Amino acid sequence: MFSVDPFSTATLRLEAFAGGEKSCGVATGLLINAQNKPFLATNWHVVTGRHPDTEELNDIGATPERLRIFHRAVEHGSLHLGVRPMDESLFTADNRPRWIEPHKRRLSEREDPKLAIDLVLLPLVETAGCVTELGFGINHYTPEAYVEPGSPISIVGYPMGYFGFPNYPIWKTGHVASDIHGHPDQKHFLVDATTRDGMSGSPVIAKNGLNPLLGIYSGRLHGDVEIGIVWRIAVLYELLQQAFK
Repeated sequence: MFSVDPFSTATLRLEAFAGGEKSCGVATGLLINAQNKPFLATNWHVVTGRHPDTEELNDIGATPERLRIFHRAVEHGSLHLGVRPMDESLFTADNRPRWIEPHKRRLSEREDPKLAIDLVLLPLVETAGCVTELGFGINHYTPEAYVEPGSPISIVGYPMGYFGFPNYPIWKTGHVASDIHGHPDQKHFLVDATTRDGMSGSPVIAKNGLNPLLGIYSGRLHGDVEIGIVWRIAVLYELLQQAFK
């Protein structure tokens, strides 16, 4: 019997476009269901094209206008769900951002002053013919799992845009690199992992039998050091509260 992990199904490949049909970047997003509405969780730098801390434009020098989301779709000739690319606008008709970001992105003085919360939630409207009910379900607060430093984790995404079997993500392994509950702001933690471009927005999973979703990966800490940043699931809950106010 062929089976797919639920997080493989809920993790979607993304391409950003700043105009025309030339992609200006690849990334990852987590499909989320909350109160029967679909959302996409990904990074702030993915939807803005800007460095999350300095807010300067990235090397491409362009602001994305839309995301191409490679949704799951029913294909009767496939062993698993097929793929349905859908373009989701990042701005309203009057040029306002559609995504939901934290009211205050900058961390406190007690934390790393070079860090700003790099996580957004995008309400999805272009979902005709897509299978969205298999996203990660969040309808009430679930206590975050306790994971010790050194514990193994999986970062589920699309490194350099590559995938496993058609359109399903690759699971890369890393380890928790900081005391999750020791960070003063309780917004993020660090992981030791070898990651690549395209994995921004990847869900970070702990196979511990409790709530497996620990947060959303957003990139390496500084320079070439292979220490990455994960924004905790608590930040997702805060964004969902903003969405339904």
